Amino acid sequence: MGLNSGSSRYQNCSRPAATVYRVFLFLSLITLFGCPSGTTHMVPMRDGTRLATDVYLPPDNSGPWPVLLIRTPYGREDDSSLLGYTDDYAVVVQDVRGQFDSEGEYRPFYDDGWGELQDGYDTVIWIRDQTWCNGTIGTYGGSALGITQHLLAGTSPPGVACQFILVASDNLYPELYFQGGVLRLNLLTTWLKDRGALDWFNTIKEHPDYDTFWDSVNTGTRIEVISLPAYHIGGWYDIALKGTINGFLTRQTEGAEGARGNQKLLIGPWTHNGIFTSRQGEVRYPENAELDHDALLFRWVDHWLKGEETSIMDEPPVRYYVMGDLLDPEAPGNAWREATTWPPYDLPHQPYYLHQGGLLSPGLPEEEGTAFTYLFDPEDPVPTRGGANLFLDAGPYIQNMQTPPVEERDDVILFTTPPLDEPLEVTGNLKVILYASSDAVDTDFTAKLSDVYPATEDYPRERSLLVADGIIRARYRNSLTTPELMVPGTVYPLEVDLWATSIIFNKGHRIRLALSSSNYPRFDVNTNTGGEFYEREEVKTATNTIYYNKTYPSHLLLPVVP
Repeated sequence: MGLNSGSSRYQNCSRPAATVYRVFLFLSLITLFGCPSGTTHMVPMRDGTRLATDVYLPPDNSGPWPVLLIRTPYGREDDSSLLGYTDDYAVVVQDVRGQFDSEGEYRPFYDDGWGELQDGYDTVIWIRDQTWCNGTIGTYGGSALGITQHLLAGTSPPGVACQFILVASDNLYPELYFQGGVLRLNLLTTWLKDRGALDWFNTIKEHPDYDTFWDSVNTGTRIEVISLPAYHIGGWYDIALKGTINGFLTRQTEGAEGARGNQKLLIGPWTHNGIFTSRQGEVRYPENAELDHDALLFRWVDHWLKGEETSIMDEPPVRYYVMGDLLDPEAPGNAWREATTWPPYDLPHQPYYLHQGGLLSPGLPEEEGTAFTYLFDPEDPVPTRGGANLFLDAGPYIQNMQTPPVEERDDVILFTTPPLDEPLEVTGNLKVILYASSDAVDTDFTAKLSDVYPATEDYPRERSLLVADGIIRARYRNSLTTPELMVPGTVYPLEVDLWATSIIFNKGHRIRLALSSSNYPRFDVNTNTGGEFYEREEVKTATNTIYYNKTYPSHLLLPVVP
């Protein structure tokens, strides 16, 4: 385990989601199911469109059996080649509408839920009518395959008894498409291109704010009818971390009978593609960070689909990995913990205030008038360096070692604590409260939280390792549904959501907050003109100011565990 400043052998290069979840299926199913063999059916939906569906049955003809259903936009043939027979379950793998051998137009996720077309629901009804189905169904998959599960749950499908959802959002607008109101540019455009669905980007352009269009992919609007138990798995550096946590919480506390109290949440130190490895970004965690996916999956489905006593429901609802110092094997952290809910501790957040001279400290600022002004040029954005990405370098990356270092730019402001006298645990949800102004009518503000490792004999420079990041578009400072442009020169409070983490900053380390106005191409770059995100004809360099004084005490809020 350790840190690395650029050697490719330490980098967890992003792979297309299709490849990743074929690996998911391979590791979880091929070793248990044996050699692949199945039959293909063109299953009709309510509008007559037929979806290509492969069925794999146990070889002993002793059915009917419980069924595992996988609905994928990545190609059932590639996925199904990783499946085979099992003595316990029938397995159904389906191409979603408009992908691969399925008929119809592909409208990403909009025909998988409770709209006019309900392909997931119709598929469940078809499965229940087959003689080889015993009437009990479980669903499985990660990323897009997990999103189709969330949307299926919103239709109250008969016979579905449980779900196993990996790294998936349950509310697409704020969690996947527009974080803080800012388009997740590289993620969305690359994914749509890979799916042959770039035309769908024109539909997204028609809905830059949250409106009723997005209700169709927000399971929160259907939570009162969602009754399914689900196992939710995510990672601290995953693109869908917020959705994983929210999916667990809403079902666990607000869902219908059957869902409430029957959810599980597991979060590791992983990127979207990294659940099966200890290597993440530019670091390597101990081997205990790797997920024993197979055992977990079948303990879950054996309990809910076969009624077996696997003791999985006797375990606490939440299990999470506390990250720690990766260079000191004696340091606290890098261990699993259990809890009854998220966040695990009902504690007030500790504010760390911005101070003159780049100091980050729990003490309130005493001076007046302190602020930092910088130029934000949309033509020269701050480059992305790690974070919750899919097609870009993902995970914990060092922010001050590359050429040129991200943290040494004139438009990046650093605030750092003194070296810690004792280890400091931060476990829970993170946010930054900024008081800021601009000479533009709209602009963005970004924040990055880093763990600064001290210089050592082996590493003669401090290394600023990314923990979490976030962004806010100023027009969405009060609401994602009703944008409000800024009045130039007016100071506004803005909240930057950094999502969540669990980490122990070791003794001698420093905690750093890096502020700026761009993170490209992870996020779309604001033109500073007040136009919509897709209007690029005109751009303006903005003069942005962040205040950190007695009147406007900008601060980082950390869930510090005593």
